[in-house]
Amino acid sequence: MVSIARPRTRLFLLLVIALAVGASACSRKPQTEAEQYAELRGSFKYRTYQTLSRSALPLAISAYNEQIAAEGIADAEKLDEGLARVLLAFVWTTSLKPDLALAEAELAMAHLQSPDERFLIHSLTAIALYEKGWSKLARKESAAGEAVYADVAKREQVRLMKLASYLVMGSLAVYESDFDAAQAWFGGLEVETGFSWPTKCVAIVRDFHRGDIQGGLQKTRALTDDDTLPRAVRDSLRDLIEKVEAEHGSIDSSLFMPRLISHIAWQTVVSSTDRAWRRLGAFIDEAVEKVGMGS
Repeated sequence: MVSIARPRTRLFLLLVIALAVGASACSRKPQTEAEQYAELRGSFKYRTYQTLSRSALPLAISAYNEQIAAEGIADAEKLDEGLARVLLAFVWTTSLKPDLALAEAELAMAHLQSPDERFLIHSLTAIALYEKGWSKLARKESAAGEAVYADVAKREQVRLMKLASYLVMGSLAVYESDFDAAQAWFGGLEVETGFSWPTKCVAIVRDFHRGDIQGGLQKTRALTDDDTLPRAVRDSLRDLIEKVEAEHGSIDSSLFMPRLISHIAWQTVVSSTDRAWRRLGAFIDEAVEKVGMGS
């Protein structure tokens, strides 16, 4: 009797432990974005990277500047640590390594003094946060970048320039098939406007570029069901599906998708809830009508 009871007792205890662990896991609240960010900043990977970057990058910059001096190149082309760290953070962002981008951006902030420099690193940090999926933190960081300008008029001017930069550079990256960079630039556009159309379209183009026609079509169909997307754009995407399916997966022109994505990016600006951006978009659209000469 004892030999039978003991296994049953063990089984009962295991079930109790399993249920307790399961209940504990279910009752645990999901982490907020701020909590996840704090966890990342305290992680071994994050701290180890910063330790390495603090020691290695200044040495590399010094060697770079010594080489410039040896070659008789103008001092103006010498590299300072703040700019080097900004560029390094940007490369990490466009290489889909936002953890390293955030770690480097934090180091860069200590070396940047002017409003333009601090605005730049706040904006870059916002893009990296977006890449992590932390949109609330990203928008907060973007607002912090704008806040470095005390003059409200200057702040609005910079916001418009930032939007234009994301729009132009993202579109150019698509034309050059640099999809990682396009994702980063349009990620910034999403942070500013709240619309994710361009980044989703970059994912579609990436699939087509890799030859994954089925994956691209599936993402395209999903996007055509997005009611926030302007009807004209949804119709363009449906036309794309028809073209691809009619040609058994081929696309008529290599420029079709870059043109479409640039158009979508512009629609993102025009459809923004920000009054200044809507006004600017309307002005440009009117200018197109006036100077287009019927083209």
